[in-house]
Amino acid sequence: MLLARAAFWSWVSILGVISSSKVRLLLSQLSCPASSARSLNIHFGEKGTLRLTFTVTAQAAHGAYIHRSEGAIRVASRLIERLVAMEKLPDLGMNEKIKKHMQQPDVRKVADEIMWPGAADAMLIPTVNIGTIKGGDKINMIPSECIFEADIRIPIGVKTETIRKYIDDILKDFTTASYSVHENHSHVSTHSQPDHEMVNLLQKNAKELRGEEPVAMCSLGATDCKHFRRHNIPAYAYGPHPRGMAERDEKVSIEDFLDTVKVHTLTAWDYLGGAS
Repeated sequence: MLLARAAFWSWVSILGVISSSKVRLLLSQLSCPASSARSLNIHFGEKGTLRLTFTVTAQAAHGAYIHRSEGAIRVASRLIERLVAMEKLPDLGMNEKIKKHMQQPDVRKVADEIMWPGAADAMLIPTVNIGTIKGGDKINMIPSECIFEADIRIPIGVKTETIRKYIDDILKDFTTASYSVHENHSHVSTHSQPDHEMVNLLQKNAKELRGEEPVAMCSLGATDCKHFRRHNIPAYAYGPHPRGMAERDEKVSIEDFLDTVKVHTLTAWDYLGGAS
């Protein structure tokens, strides 16, 4: 068991299980608040990420001369509205098998319980977060430039090219706007099969330990599982729910931490053959 810092807001517990030259990875995001009946869960896949920096320019002028220039911030605001409208697009080509699994009532119910109401819908659509925005020099000046960063989460199976084409089409209406991609911080969606043997073992051991069988679902955020899945190595995340992640006083209960370690250990034991 390796406990290591994975990102500035999360701790990651990794258990590698080796069998027949295949590595099965179990990963737990240990960055969550106190336990509940549904506090430990299984993630078999995660949405893709597309991180972008947009730059919008406009004619600078005195703040009273709005008839001369709309200003970069107002243009950027309209562009942001168009980008956020992406969340209402019809089906963009999501993996049908995964979509059907995540539309099951029990999966949707648990997703909303552990990741806040609305999470079940968010698993199925692209989402847009505007993480930073900068522009303007003074309150009485029309800004000549506005720069903002967008974090787009892409459903499993939807191609990044599909999202970029949608963005490129939007920019045809914003001739003074451009964007660049954070290539090193953008990743395609990945998933393993939700009915894999490892999932069954995790569910069995979790139920024996905690009295309730966890369901397998998609992660809204990213995990290190993606690096293994890209090499055709099945990878699953099991651990506490993400409520409180990236918030003040994030934490994980001792009970949840110990139960995570126990389930990891029992599952590794079973996967390698157990007493046999």
